[in-house]
Amino acid sequence: MQDLILIASARKIWNEVRFLMCKNKIVSASSYGDNEVPFSEGVYPDYCNMVEANFYYPDTFYTIDVGMTEQGPKIIELNSFVSAGLYEANYEKVAKAVEEFYSC
Repeated sequence: MQDLILIASARKIWNEVRFLMCKNKIVSASSYGDNEVPFSEGVYPDYCNMVEANFYYPDTFYTIDVGMTEQGPKIIELNSFVSAGLYEANYEKVAKAVEEFYSC
């Protein structure tokens, strides 16, 4: 087994959105932490574009956290789907995506 770890310098993050992904497609998303604006594609279109353009995915289902920094939206981390908090994600969409993927 191999682990990919990338460490960057500390940055100020104003808000953060967790995307639940199936390969490089968004299944659902949720803002979390101290965000004042709940997630919607109309509010964070740059975030959606960024995560769907990402072609590295550690597993079929995983999470990507994107935050707004002084340099614009940046991917903060990629994590395991099974150990990540889902926060305000659409649980029905998540369950349906997993069920559809594994019923093939």
